[in-house]
Amino acid sequence: MKNTLTVFLLFATLLSSIAQECPDKPEWHFETGLECWILTQNLSGEATGGILNLTVLGNDPFMHSQTGLDIIAEDSWEIFMKMKNNTSDSSGQVYFTTATAGWSQELSRSFDLVPNDTIFREYRIDMSIVPTWTGIIEQLRMDPVANVSSGSLEIDYIVVTGPDCEKQYITFPSIEAKTIYDDPFVIQATSTSGLNVAYSLASGPAFLEDSLVTLTGETGVVVLEANQPGDSAYCPARQVNQVFFVSDTVDLETPDPYRYTDQWLVSDALGRSLPDQESTGPVRADKLVGVFYYVWLGTHGQKVNDITEILKKPKSFI
Repeated sequence: MKNTLTVFLLFATLLSSIAQECPDKPEWHFETGLECWILTQNLSGEATGGILNLTVLGNDPFMHSQTGLDIIAEDSWEIFMKMKNNTSDSSGQVYFTTATAGWSQELSRSFDLVPNDTIFREYRIDMSIVPTWTGIIEQLRMDPVANVSSGSLEIDYIVVTGPDCEKQYITFPSIEAKTIYDDPFVIQATSTSGLNVAYSLASGPAFLEDSLVTLTGETGVVVLEANQPGDSAYCPARQVNQVFFVSDTVDLETPDPYRYTDQWLVSDALGRSLPDQESTGPVRADKLVGVFYYVWLGTHGQKVNDITEILKKPKSFI
């Protein structure tokens, strides 16, 4: 009997939403009722005098908009909700579906609330920083509070719109894999607005100073972020990340100048240097140069090995 009553109530709620006149654009001011929002789970209430009065009945309360919103994500990425939060909760969450993807955490964004508020407050939810806010947005799900199971709240309006500024985009070239032996390098991202791009290190074995990346000498995955916050004319750009791997293996298939002796420049602690090509001239067929290596055995320490002894019994050093 209880299950039958629950199904009946949900069916009645659905019928009431169908009977309503849905707004022709994603703006809900609750002047004519719920305006096609469905109080889906653990919410009850009604709209009177242009205010949607809601009561939280249990955990995870949420409501759905009508389907077929057809919001173009590239043009509209701000959600404004004016609400008086009478609960102790300090966060809410908005979900959305697209023409190709259904409900999931990846298609959502949390936002902060003022708990136990005494005034109607406008909350701006910037969806442009959500990577999945793309294409056509079909439906919204609003969790006006996320972590309480009782209380009340009042919503004045919910509006999805585009900001009054020009869009900009960031181009952040990919970064090739590095080794722990690589020198510091500069990253270069640009914005279509021409405004400077700011970088941040999200994680990984590196240091970042402005646009200079210095590896720590450890292996791992480095994640770098590029942002442009906008100005009076341009909107904030969507964040772009680049990821690269730092290994301790040198690719022997890739020729590097330092592996060839004719590219070496040598000097000692007294400032004495070997002659370079400019002073010796090009390669000569009748001229040979010997290169003597100091053998590293194990870790670097203070011990000096006698190479002549090593040559007499090399197996003992292997």
